[in-house]
Amino acid sequence: MNKFIILSSILVTFISCKKEKSKEIERVNASPLILVDSLFVDMPGSLLAYEDELIWKEHSRKDGFIHVFDKTTGKEKTSFGNFKGEMEEMITPRITKGNDRELLIYDLNSTKVLYFHLDSVLNGNNTPFNIVYIDENSGYYNLLLMNKDSYLMLGENSSKPFVFFENGEKTFMGHYPIEISDAIDKGSVLDGALFYNLYNHSLLYTLREMSYLSLYEYDNGIIKQKWEKTFCKVNCKISRNRLRAAKPAKYTPSTITLTKDYIVTVEQDSLNVKKYPKKKEEIRKFSKAPNTLFVYDYDMNLLKIVDVDLPILRLASEGNNNEVFFIGVNPEFCIGKCIL
Repeated sequence: MNKFIILSSILVTFISCKKEKSKEIERVNASPLILVDSLFVDMPGSLLAYEDELIWKEHSRKDGFIHVFDKTTGKEKTSFGNFKGEMEEMITPRITKGNDRELLIYDLNSTKVLYFHLDSVLNGNNTPFNIVYIDENSGYYNLLLMNKDSYLMLGENSSKPFVFFENGEKTFMGHYPIEISDAIDKGSVLDGALFYNLYNHSLLYTLREMSYLSLYEYDNGIIKQKWEKTFCKVNCKISRNRLRAAKPAKYTPSTITLTKDYIVTVEQDSLNVKKYPKKKEEIRKFSKAPNTLFVYDYDMNLLKIVDVDLPILRLASEGNNNEVFFIGVNPEFCIGKCIL
């Protein structure tokens, strides 16, 4: 088989790629509330928003890599997590939200999912109250808890991207953006990322290399596609079982969150590009991240662009309101809040 498999170019007119000249997009300058002004880490990981807390994961630490902050004051309540005991097998841990103030920790290289309750953690009990083994033949990409005993994940070599687990049974669902040979590991090549709102049951599947997004609605074990779109034309190929773009997609969100009414992305505003020093050593590479939040409705119509005047790396929303929390650079890593 040829080492390089050339994929068909995809071109779809998309509002963020080619906006109508007659329609002016509202641009807003916002002064976000900075809750934590200094996170002394090499690289902050995922950010999750709960009713009263914010949780973020630290990439490089092996002890206390889960941090819990007060969502109102920004004060750190506790930190926990180490690669001992039940986490000993976990090499690449990830976090995701559960129901009723639950935090789930899973691993790309393990079948184990650990359940923690925030109230117990805040009281000093860092022992998981539940341990679940979902499927011994699978690693997990973007594992999501859909209901009490059902999960959704990416990553299997199947004709459909999503694997839905419930009561020990699994069902394949969803649609890939392209068709590729069955000899290729689709789960690795087209794994993408998932974003889910527990309150309105909207599921967003993205594939950055292809500048692709697709929205699904989840209802009682059924996932129904509502729409799929691409930002702009991207020429891709498969090399060493990876999807690679000939050139980086011009319009690709660097991070996404789903609020009550909006799909919010971090993108570069072409009409308001920030100026940086010419010498790379004069500025941290993270400081070149976009400063603007693009606010879309759930049909992916762009409503407004919000400039928070600092680079944004991570986004999170509780999902039942329009508050957006972020990790940014100001000039150290920080945690802030913006109400849309």
